[in-house]
Amino acid sequence: MGINTKKEGLTEDELVRSIFLELADLLEYLGENRFKVLAYRRAVKSIESSGKSIRKLLEKGELTKLPNVGEVVEKKTREILETGKLRKLEEVRAKIPENIREMIIKLPISPSSVATLVKAGVDSMKKLREMVHNGRINSVQNLSKRTINRLRKYFESNA
Repeated sequence: MGINTKKEGLTEDELVRSIFLELADLLEYLGENRFKVLAYRRAVKSIESSGKSIRKLLEKGELTKLPNVGEVVEKKTREILETGKLRKLEEVRAKIPENIREMIIKLPISPSSVATLVKAGVDSMKKLREMVHNGRINSVQNLSKRTINRLRKYFESNA
């Protein structure tokens, strides 16, 4: 009955977690309602805190009894466990170019900070690396010093 997650090297619980967290990050990048974004992140924390298998929680009808887990998350969890993917995530991924998704996934900054970079014309890791290297990153409006420092450290350690 379970899906084959061996090829990805993830357990079912890890797969559900990674899909919900990626969905939250991409929705944040797109400027989606912050409560919706937080709902996915909080649901993941609640599920992890339960210490129980997601499949067992779902089968016993206990998933929605956890704090921050409602019917929408339960329905999406069922879809992930049955198919190994989430249609909503595929739809959201299609709205964001691959190079931007790479930045959201790899960089140690928030998806909203990535959106700020993209608005400033930074649309690739290569371009961002050049801006950090030559100091032009300092001229990007609405980027905090903390974010800029995180980017510097990231590119120093990933030279």
